[in-house]
Amino acid sequence: DAAILISLGGALKAGADLEGATGAYRRAIQIDSANFPARFDLATVYYEMGRMTEALEELESARRVKAVMAPLDLADYHYGMGAVLYATPGREPEAASHFTEALRLNPDAPQAAEVREALRQMGMSPPDRSP
Repeated sequence: DAAILISLGGALKAGADLEGATGAYRRAIQIDSANFPARFDLATVYYEMGRMTEALEELESARRVKAVMAPLDLADYHYGMGAVLYATPGREPEAASHFTEALRLNPDAPQAAEVREALRQMGMSPPDRSP
């Protein structure tokens, strides 16, 4: 069951077993290729491992296979894309676009303050807090 594997991946990630977590998330995706949480969590682990290309590919796949997303999932997608692109030299303008959209969709997300600061560091004005 994909949900069990996602939970396993989260437990492995929390225990700092990032390789184990990637395996659990990949197995969840094999069971349900349109499972956004599995793909998003796998991208997050890749990001934490410094594997930005793979993180970006996984986020793009998540968007492709799940064309219609709930607003909070879509916000997470944009937060994730923004984070990966921000960490990739020369891709800051793309990151800013994703960060701005993420803040529009979910201005009170846990990472919103950090994202607003990143936008300020890029010389941009973050959007207002109203969705």
